[in-house]
Amino acid sequence: MTVEGIFGDMDDLDVLILLLKEKNGKRFLPIGIDEAAAGYILMLMHDVKNEQPFIYDLLLRAYDECGSGIKFVVINRIKNMMLYANLVLDANGATKTVEARPTDVIALALKRGVAIYAEEEVLREAANKKTEHKSVTDIPDVFKDVINNLGPQIDELDKPK
Repeated sequence: MTVEGIFGDMDDLDVLILLLKEKNGKRFLPIGIDEAAAGYILMLMHDVKNEQPFIYDLLLRAYDECGSGIKFVVINRIKNMMLYANLVLDANGATKTVEARPTDVIALALKRGVAIYAEEEVLREAANKKTEHKSVTDIPDVFKDVINNLGPQIDELDKPK
């Protein structure tokens, strides 16, 4: 999966969507994201450096100190329209799995440059059993209202017109 961007309504920053897209496909996976995680991911996407470390940076340093590394992340299930994800670690040669919010594992994956996966079942359920999408506007009805009411991509708001 690749991060297509973060979209939101500038009148209501509580409504932000992180949009993932299949790397070699046409399906999308919209994920609600909070403002702090969105800010961190946008900084990573645009190679913006911050003098103060974020909690994600602290967590990664702790993993490093313990001899652990991130192998990959996977959005592995959806229940009652809530997504769940796993952070898959290499802990001194042993594979360990930690459940976390999808937006948190995506932030960590982007920081470390590791793969982001989504289970086929999650993509199918999120797509309401549709198999392909031609565009963001062709996302299943369950997400259309949110997507259709979003403003411009957050990181494009400061670009000159």
